[in-house]
Amino acid sequence: MGNGDRNGNGKISDFLNDAKPYILLTIGTFAAACYGLVSKKLNYSPLMIVYFFAVTYTIIPLLCLIFSRCSLMQVFTNIFNKSYFFLSFILFFLMYGITYSHKILPMSIIGPMLGTLPMFYSFWEYILNGLTINIMQFVGYVIAAIGVLIINFIAFSRDIKKKNNKFIYGILGVLVFCFGVSYFTLSNVNLKKTTKTDVDFVLQRLFGAGIYIFIILSVLMAVRAVGKCGDKWPGFKDMLKLIGGIAFSSLFATSMFFATKPDIDPVIFAAHGNIRPIFVVMIGVLVMKEKIDRYILLGLATIISGIMISIFFTKYDDKVQNITNKMRD
Repeated sequence: MGNGDRNGNGKISDFLNDAKPYILLTIGTFAAACYGLVSKKLNYSPLMIVYFFAVTYTIIPLLCLIFSRCSLMQVFTNIFNKSYFFLSFILFFLMYGITYSHKILPMSIIGPMLGTLPMFYSFWEYILNGLTINIMQFVGYVIAAIGVLIINFIAFSRDIKKKNNKFIYGILGVLVFCFGVSYFTLSNVNLKKTTKTDVDFVLQRLFGAGIYIFIILSVLMAVRAVGKCGDKWPGFKDMLKLIGGIAFSSLFATSMFFATKPDIDPVIFAAHGNIRPIFVVMIGVLVMKEKIDRYILLGLATIISGIMISIFFTKYDDKVQNITNKMRD
């Protein structure tokens, strides 16, 4: 009886340990889906929001590194290279793109468009890690892309007739984000560990992603202020709202992506991105009170169908396993 209880508890413990990265990834995905609320609820320019994005990515990880007694001299030495600078540069453009898009598009349109994330993850997995996809996975991605076109067909037609390019710019902003964030995440995971603990390494990468943007935008904000062409500056309460919202919806979410990626098969990690569109649409409907028409529903169903096809026909070969083991090491 006692041995049976111990075996049962051991199985439960093993199951929870195996499920832990997937649970954390799902929580991080939900947090990331909330980012649109920061842009929509707080009436500031995309540049101002991205500036506080950089502030959040710089200050909070730095304080955590100090609290963990990590050598700051070593951290600054580690991030002072072209890889961290380039990734910070990429992060600025992808965050500006998605922030700008949230100012223009409803979340019920942005959400389904984020269904293209797995395609971009697979593309960058091939470029960076040599992981290829089979023909049926490709067919699934094409079907998902058709779903994106269905969602945006009516709006595209309306804006073309009115010669209004705002909607198109919003769509491009989402695509820039999907293309950039997949590269940013995978490239960060591939960086060589240069700290003693995994937690410190996650914090170092977050800090490295924010510090360069923070310095450059601080100079830009100062120049704009001197020239009397700066954006409206938030009050203290709104500063706290911006930092708090970004800390949860981006900083926390990104830390979950960095922490769980080495423990999850690359194809599953990419496919998991399809939960995000569902979360975004739910938040748009429940919080922002947005309406969903038949085109959005049809497009969302098409995207989900395409991605399910790509998942169903995924083959876990030795290369996938080798990539996963390499990241864990």
